[in-house]
Amino acid sequence: MNPRLLFLFLFISILSALQAQTVQEEKPAKKSYVLIGIDAGYAIPLDGYSSTDTSGVGSGYASGGFLFQFGVDWIGAHYLGLGISYAFQYSWLNSSVKNATPEEQSYTVGTSPWKNNYVLAGPVFAQNFGKILVTAGVRVGVVLSMSENFRITVPGVDSVSEPVTTGGAGFGFAYQVKGGVGYQFTPKITLALNLNYLGGSPSRSKSYYYYYYSL
Repeated sequence: MNPRLLFLFLFISILSALQAQTVQEEKPAKKSYVLIGIDAGYAIPLDGYSSTDTSGVGSGYASGGFLFQFGVDWIGAHYLGLGISYAFQYSWLNSSVKNATPEEQSYTVGTSPWKNNYVLAGPVFAQNFGKILVTAGVRVGVVLSMSENFRITVPGVDSVSEPVTTGGAGFGFAYQVKGGVGYQFTPKITLALNLNYLGGSPSRSKSYYYYYYSL
């Protein structure tokens, strides 16, 4: 083999190996990190939650309100991770039904608001495109709701006893679908616009009372 060609072949091979090694060394290692988020915004009632049909068992009579949410997301490999959050959602009642009486109840709807507390967890996605941060996630959990809708009228145990109307809270399953786009002002501060679809099925079991009389 021609010595010059052999030297040129060896030189190119060594140079290629050095370049490959340099690229491999400069490749950043993937690291996990934590995102802490605070959301606040306007809440729009949907479906049965906003229904004003007093004959419907699932009518919520809700109008607009607001949402506050605090969450912690752990992001690992492939931009995926796990998030947990607490959300408080408040809705005023529709004033058009404040004097209406729901079917099979003995009280008017009134104006007391909904106060819903959610604890949620689920998979999340977060990826940076330069200074743009894109996030998405699905979470499930439980909801504790305080509303006048959970008032229950319990009949008296006999012909002498008066019916009793009791207040209380509803408890049930909850879920959330969330997505957002933000701008990273500093390595630790990002301002984002998020869209949340939050739902639940709180209910309350009836409570019964026993009366006794002494002469």
